[in-house]
Amino acid sequence: MLLHARGHELTATDSKSLSTVEDPLVPVLLEYRDAVKRVGTYGREWIDTYRHPLTGRLHADYFQLGAWSGRMSCGNPNVQTIPRSAAYRSLIRVAPGRALVTADWSQIELRLAAVIAQDTEMLQAFGAGADLHTVTAARVLGVPIPQVTTHHRQIAKALNFGLLYGMGAGGLRRYAASQYHVALTPAEAEQHRGRFFRTYPGLQRWQRQTARRLEQEGIVETRTLTGRRQLAVKHFPVALNSPVQGSGADGLKLALARLYHHREEAPEARLMAVIHDEVVAEAPAARAEQTAAWLTRHMTAAVQELVGEVVPIVVETMIGQDWAGSPL
Repeated sequence: MLLHARGHELTATDSKSLSTVEDPLVPVLLEYRDAVKRVGTYGREWIDTYRHPLTGRLHADYFQLGAWSGRMSCGNPNVQTIPRSAAYRSLIRVAPGRALVTADWSQIELRLAAVIAQDTEMLQAFGAGADLHTVTAARVLGVPIPQVTTHHRQIAKALNFGLLYGMGAGGLRRYAASQYHVALTPAEAEQHRGRFFRTYPGLQRWQRQTARRLEQEGIVETRTLTGRRQLAVKHFPVALNSPVQGSGADGLKLALARLYHHREEAPEARLMAVIHDEVVAEAPAARAEQTAAWLTRHMTAAVQELVGEVVPIVVETMIGQDWAGSPL
């Protein structure tokens, strides 16, 4: 009713419909809905259902090939979907004298896509140690790098992760609104999309080649950087997503194997969870730095096996008393 009163003609108020509305209230409404959903999903009932009566912990089940991309999935409970915000992660903490050590690959999907697509601009940016979200914001939005703001980076994240897998301008608008609370007009979405692919022509070339193969053959086979195949792929976004996320999944499993085989380097550390491109370990506080170095060394080496020296692999670690990284 409020949006109608503000002059918007709407027949529905779902996220897809709201993404077509240019109004400052729309991002606020989407954030509110997101908060309500999280409270319902991860509230007291969720904890009471899954907390083990003896250990007081959540003991999730992991499924090695739970997703078509080769990623692991998780259930009972699905800890991979716990929100990344500090408000939630700060509630997952260790006992006094212990530390949680989190390690994740920095912008790994974009790095893998740069290698797979052989995009020179992306590879050069990563080679120079640049943050690709900042680079995208500067080049697409025409903002000098020192003046790139958090809002600019949010737009760039929507572009990088949305357009990486073949979204059109309409899909980009919906994705930016729902995932990053950024409202784009149809003209802005079209303009940003065009500038994005002019910035990263190798990415566009790879996508066009994939689309052409699908059009000619009807189905395609995709391969990750390890050579793992996915057969009979029919859909364009899947044909783009599969080799990238699949390579990330392969890299994670290689890393877990390395960590196990070299566990004597951090004998008191215990792996607690894996969240796609993130590994969480628990260790005595006095061994936290040792554990962080162990994770960094083998997570870096695992993915470097896949990409060689084409692009640097960066692992970022965080040590804290909880999953949000609150100081010990």
